Amino acid sequence: MGRALRFASSILIASVLLAPATPTRALPLATPRGPVERLAGARPGMTLVWTGIRVTVPQPGHGVWAEAMTIDGSDHSIGLETLPTGAVVVHGAAAGGGEGAGADGGQSPCADSAYTLNGSSWQQTMRWYFNVSSTPPGVFRANAEAALRAAATNITHGVNDCHQSDQVTATVGFQGTISRGVNISTSSGCLQRDGISVVGFGNLSANYIAMACWWTVGGHTVEADIRFNKYDYRWVANPGAGCWNRYVIEAVGTHEFGHVFGLAHVSEAQHPLMTMSPIIHPCERAEDTLGLGDLDGLETIY
Repeated sequence: MGRALRFASSILIASVLLAPATPTRALPLATPRGPVERLAGARPGMTLVWTGIRVTVPQPGHGVWAEAMTIDGSDHSIGLETLPTGAVVVHGAAAGGGEGAGADGGQSPCADSAYTLNGSSWQQTMRWYFNVSSTPPGVFRANAEAALRAAATNITHGVNDCHQSDQVTATVGFQGTISRGVNISTSSGCLQRDGISVVGFGNLSANYIAMACWWTVGGHTVEADIRFNKYDYRWVANPGAGCWNRYVIEAVGTHEFGHVFGLAHVSEAQHPLMTMSPIIHPCERAEDTLGLGDLDGLETIY
């Protein structure tokens, strides 16, 4: 705790499309000068489209956040919050450790202290369910559940190969299976929160491997949903030597739970071996254990 943070310029100048009852129009969004930047012209109820992700501006005191993992590692993420005053702000990322310091991309994950924070955090246990009927073809339901539960635990227990003890105070509680779907649309939008955190498989935009949406109240996360794309990609729970062109549930799941618990991406070029690097290849499972920077980031928050 208490590490000095510097704010990264990781959000490029772009446009946000707003679609309320009035005609759709583009509003410029500049790189945040600090942890947040006011989004002029936005108001609760408007629909924003940001790098392909669709979110609705929440009511005052509430926030909505989203991240999608893409094939090429491009950044598709947004953190949007409506302050009690009614002002709508977009969150930038805060980098710490060795992020942006020109680190050697080949260094061991246990020697790489890079991390980036997305600005969200839990103050309570994340209690979540698995939509078991969404399990993808070729994967046993029990194995999918076990892989997802391990992914969540990897984050909250700081699972690593660096001989670092668990100092992460975040907690997670698996509540069992459920028939309720994930509150993420097939067009990759965060739907309205319903008070229940659900993880499952389903359809997303074709370039999205997985996507997470999470919702905040009073600045802290209260709900999160994760969807893995089973329509455009194949999945495996226990990859063996013959694994080919299948994404590992636990590895991608650990990355997605990392976002839900407050971690953002680090540079793929500089930190490719970290769990929070933006690219995970098929059959790759190194991301299911945390690097030093991943761990440092979580310990900064919790």
